[in-house]
Parts: sequence; C-alpha cells; structure tokens
Amino acid sequence: MSNKEKAEALRHPAYRAKVEGIDHPAGQVDEQELKDIAGAGDTNPETTPACVTATITVSAALCPTTKCTSKC
Repeated sequence: MSNKEKAEALRHPAYRAKVEGIDHPAGQVDEQELKDIAGAGDTNPETTPACVTATITVSAALCPTTKCTSKC
C-alpha cells in the first residue's frame, strides 16, 4: 500500500473500512506523548504579572508616539 493510499484511508472512514490493516488513528498517541513531541511536556510558566506590567510600562515610556500624543 502506498503512502497516498494510507493517508486516504486515515482521512476517509468509508475507504478505511474497505482496506485491511488500517485502524482509526484516534487514541494511538496519548496526551503526554504529544506534549513531549511538541516540546511542552516539561514547560512551567515562568512569566509573572510583575514582568508583564514592567514590560508594558517601560515600552510605553520609551515609545515616541505616546509622548507626542500626550503633549498634543
């Protein structure tokens, strides 16, 4: 079976029913394995609200457009 035929069987249930050896792909990979593959398995959020507030404040202070519109 060619790769094109395998892909067709995975996309269309009616075609998959005719072909032997191709099962429904759902559930073959668990959620933790997907996270590991995507690189999100061991990620912990490290950005705090203080970081976000400081970044916005500094950005607004340095933006020339903000200064111009506030004086007008």
